[in-house]
Amino acid sequence: MKILKIIILVFCGVYALQALADEEHETPAGLHCKKTARKYFEKRWGDGMIPGTEGATAATYSQHANTKLGKCFILIDVKTSQGKKKTVSSHSLVLYDLSEGKEYGSYEEEKSVKSLGKTQRSVACTVNGGKCDSESEFEAMVKPYMQE
Repeated sequence: MKILKIIILVFCGVYALQALADEEHETPAGLHCKKTARKYFEKRWGDGMIPGTEGATAATYSQHANTKLGKCFILIDVKTSQGKKKTVSSHSLVLYDLSEGKEYGSYEEEKSVKSLGKTQRSVACTVNGGKCDSESEFEAMVKPYMQE
């Protein structure tokens, strides 16, 4: 648990320094999107760390003002581990249009370690009505929303 907190703190520090450098070159729409995404994320996830008695949840986000579509997108990344031996873990990614309040896509993966060390895995993935089968497919499908 301490290692996870340290990793997240380091990540946040690096992200904050990069954000300060990038802010000088952002458009008004980009700055508005950044502010809107931060408020949206903090309202739902606070600082992104949710400790539990038998596990923890860590959430991060990235945002993008898509000039081609005229929209502000947020991509929320949530990782959870549960059980004293971290026998269940989940990873979800959600692409959300903050301009219209609409979900564009989601990726949900859950892994659980069963008896004899066998791992069971389930995945649910869609982007704008299209199906995907992996995290890499999800990332490829959301790329046009997060980079245009």
